[in-house]
Amino acid sequence: MRVFHLILLVALMAVWGFSFVVMSVALRTLPPLALCVLRFFLAAFPSVFLLRRPCVLFWLAAVYGLFTFAIHYALVVTGLVIKLFEPRLAQKKQPVSAAPP
Repeated sequence: MRVFHLILLVALMAVWGFSFVVMSVALRTLPPLALCVLRFFLAAFPSVFLLRRPCVLFWLAAVYGLFTFAIHYALVVTGLVIKLFEPRLAQKKQPVSAAPP
């Protein structure tokens, strides 16, 4: 692996990690599913013009995208909402010991 590839990998990790900060800030003004729609639209719109169409049936690609990405990110963003706005629901449960120490 060349140094250039390592730099690209570190840049990818930085962008990926920073996206959760952006989602946390955006969730203060947008509902979770609207944020998911906006995120996928911003990713898909340029790819329509830059990439050629794959040789698969459209409905197969749509079902794959729905189950692989859309539902996953909807659950991630909903989890961020619960953590940000309802912290008592996101707290870890403390184990209860049977005998006092």
